[in-house]
Amino acid sequence: MSNLYHRAAVAFVGIALGFVLGAKEKAYSATFSNFTYFYTHLTFHALDGGSYGSFDGLGDTVTNVGGWNNPEMRINSSWDIVERTAVSEKAALLEYFLPFVARGLNGYHYLDNARITSISHAVLSIEVEHIPSFTEPFNDSPVLGIFGYVGNGIAEASDFEAGVLLDSTTAGVGEWDYVNFNVTPFLSEIVSNNNEWAGFAMRSLNPNFFLLNDRWGRPPLLTISGEFEIVEPEPVPEPTTIFGSAIGLCLGGWLKRKKSSPQNKKTSQN
Repeated sequence: MSNLYHRAAVAFVGIALGFVLGAKEKAYSATFSNFTYFYTHLTFHALDGGSYGSFDGLGDTVTNVGGWNNPEMRINSSWDIVERTAVSEKAALLEYFLPFVARGLNGYHYLDNARITSISHAVLSIEVEHIPSFTEPFNDSPVLGIFGYVGNGIAEASDFEAGVLLDSTTAGVGEWDYVNFNVTPFLSEIVSNNNEWAGFAMRSLNPNFFLLNDRWGRPPLLTISGEFEIVEPEPVPEPTTIFGSAIGLCLGGWLKRKKSSPQNKKTSQN
């Protein structure tokens, strides 16, 4: 009987491994074009100089931390200032969690098993207003730059200096205007390296004061084109099904062996 138990255990393990190893995944690739994502997952200010430390190009502290790891929430309403003076600088930073961005693909149906595999075009649009009266000395040539860095979903002062300049633009004086930043090479590299967080920092490249419109339903817009992949694993049998199959095969083999034993014994006696 112990031999039977041993054989049953071996058969069970073999069948279970067969089911598991035999399970396959089906991957479907598709392209997407001009998909606009309306949500941000982390927003904050990073400050250099002023009352927080030396004005040396290195971040000293973070404030106004907001954002949620939930694609249905809006941007933090206090994330709205970019400023540079002679003694300090305030940058506005935001980070996107790319797995959430991927879930919105394929007709806006949220897909947990979707993954962006390449980026061919990416533009980040932000509504900006330049207010010269807030700038000392007065500067009538406002230049707003965008820096890209690998994020991690955590607001850190070091993110202030972590980025590389991706693009820059001027903003209208005394009026709201959407400005577009080309972030294609950066976001393409982020995706190629399988990084999950893409960080962007808005900074004034000369003494200026900007307001970023993050309220009234006009948040930053990330518009991307590229390819994504959907992985659909084939269903694996339930453990009870695997166990039942193993027991059935074992009992079948044992009964067959049991039935043939008297015949073998009779043949040997003859």
